[in-house]
Amino acid sequence: MANREEDVPGWVPAIGAVALTLLLASFGLIAAGGWNWFAKFLESSAPNWIQAIGSIAAIVSAGLFVQWQLRRQGDLAERNRVDAEVHRLQLIGAALFHCRVAAYRVQNPIIHAPVDEELHDLRVQLHALRATPLVDHPDWRSLHGVAYAAGTLDGVYERVLEASRRLSPSGPQDLRRHMNSVVHSLELAEELVQDALKDRGSDLHPIGMSIDGERLVSRSYPVR
Repeated sequence: MANREEDVPGWVPAIGAVALTLLLASFGLIAAGGWNWFAKFLESSAPNWIQAIGSIAAIVSAGLFVQWQLRRQGDLAERNRVDAEVHRLQLIGAALFHCRVAAYRVQNPIIHAPVDEELHDLRVQLHALRATPLVDHPDWRSLHGVAYAAGTLDGVYERVLEASRRLSPSGPQDLRRHMNSVVHSLELAEELVQDALKDRGSDLHPIGMSIDGERLVSRSYPVR
């Protein structure tokens, strides 16, 4: 209903107001001078008077119409801006989810073995996200989330590699512990992007993936 009211041009109520004013003025003249006097007025002065009122109404209506057009263009530009921001945030959120899936695979390898390749690929993905130009981050929260996740991985990178190569029982334990901080940082980054989308009336795309019996879902995935 609100959208329909916004679509009504400003000159429409103006025309109605002018018509109502003319009608009330006519009733006033009839009440003051009687019908015969009003009839003579219509024959003599009314045409010029009506023409003057019509000219004023046309000027007022034209101004209001221009104002309405400018407001509509501004509203359209704002909607297009928000839609573009939502699209970029959803892309960033989807990329963060896939990084989280990769981090989970590193954290929970099928067999205890070096994870050099998987860890390197994850680092490349996060660094590529962090290298995204500032203008492509519509919200400071997405920028902060990506930087935090990439920094967390950089902080434990060498320790994860060392733990994956260690043959003692403590190797897998340390690997999971270090990678848990990376997974947590990626979850936080997704939540920050989701918050930014909420402020724009949208959500992350719900994504779900099963890995070795474990169900991973995006931060916007509906809970059942």
